[in-house]
Amino acid sequence: MLVRSENGDTADIAQKMLDNADARKWICVAADVKQAAYTEHYVLLVMSSVKVVEGIIANFEAAVNDGAATTLSAVASDA
Repeated sequence: MLVRSENGDTADIAQKMLDNADARKWICVAADVKQAAYTEHYVLLVMSSVKVVEGIIANFEAAVNDGAATTLSAVASDA
């Protein structure tokens, strides 16, 4: 999920998304990890395997061109 914020409250949005995302949403499968990354204007939430999440976060950082991204993480068993 990608969100654009004009208010500069991306850190709060990222934390709320991470806290409320259900990594076990689907009965037959669960994400290994969930991560939220944010810059000044963008927030990204990713839930998947470690390798997929790392690749998507790296692509996000390269694509948004909005300063350094901060990453918040949660292991699915902790979620």
